[in-house]
Amino acid sequence: MFPYVHSIVVTKETKLNRASWAIWSSIGIINLTAYFFAGEKETIWYVIAAAVNPTILFFLSLRFGEKQWYRSDTVCLVLAAMALVIWRLTGSPVLALIAGLVADALGIVPTFLKVRRDPFSENLLGWLALFTASVCNVIAIKEWTWANGVYNVHAVSGSFLVVWFIVKGQFFSKTASR
Repeated sequence: MFPYVHSIVVTKETKLNRASWAIWSSIGIINLTAYFFAGEKETIWYVIAAAVNPTILFFLSLRFGEKQWYRSDTVCLVLAAMALVIWRLTGSPVLALIAGLVADALGIVPTFLKVRRDPFSENLLGWLALFTASVCNVIAIKEWTWANGVYNVHAVSGSFLVVWFIVKGQFFSKTASR
């Protein structure tokens, strides 16, 4: 989190996508609640961080984020909200976790699109740290359950994809000469 916040506030390298961080902060809090009520406590600290950090970053996005709002941002927010309504109607913690992960995955779309437009608008070190933390959390699992398995595989996959798109954009494109 620290290199990422530094790249937002100090170097101004990172321009946050407000839609992604709005989704991730909301989903993080909901996923934390669902994860806890699904009985998962072994790797809860990662899930706590996945709720608190996006909330901080959402508030930073209000000041330091992209000024442009895209139609894809609205579509992802609406779809994420629909996933949450489905959970609310069922009341099932496992369904809440699934709905939260679907909404969380939708939250990454605006950031993917932003990185495609400008691969230098995201901080590689911050995303590598998240990917590393996700992998470490998988390693920390002593007993695999459906809930902790799907959550943690999702976290590794999502962070890996952002890292891949940043690296691909920064090092393998014509914009790398920037």
